[in-house]
Amino acid sequence: MTGKLTDQMFHQVGQFPSEGEKRSWQTSLPALAQDLIDVGLGDLDVLVEYQLPFSSKRIDAVLCGTHPKSGKPSLVVVELKRAGRAGETYKGIGKYDLNLESLPLFADAQGPHGSPTSDSERTMVTAQTTSVLAVIISFGGPEGLDRWAQRMAELFEKYASARECRTEIVV
Repeated sequence: MTGKLTDQMFHQVGQFPSEGEKRSWQTSLPALAQDLIDVGLGDLDVLVEYQLPFSSKRIDAVLCGTHPKSGKPSLVVVELKRAGRAGETYKGIGKYDLNLESLPLFADAQGPHGSPTSDSERTMVTAQTTSVLAVIISFGGPEGLDRWAQRMAELFEKYASARECRTEIVV
């Protein structure tokens, strides 16, 4: 699968993926596929490394199918995370270099950029920020997350002049 993704990426964006990105595909995508099969969602279409319009950003995976309750077409955006590797660090916002070994984290082609400990300076919100994907990681299940997601949206609206805030709980 990595070979096909490499070829397709070169065809679509004119560049080859990094070795780290290929390693990520080799570990994350089979696990995602197996998880979908295990929960009875093996018949979904999955868009991998979906290029956002008018942006250089890509989404790890977009699950496309029919909502089980409404029967309407449904899309779910998936940003895969992984555990930090030995010696892996990034500069936390207003902090020192964080040791990321064994921490769950979010990473892109440039490397790790977020963990439950601290987000990185590379992806922090600045005066130039025009869009935000905020993630609440719950280690205690989904109970009460809707309240916290709504509160987060209210704070973005109040303190960052956010518009069009949408919240969704993905379990």
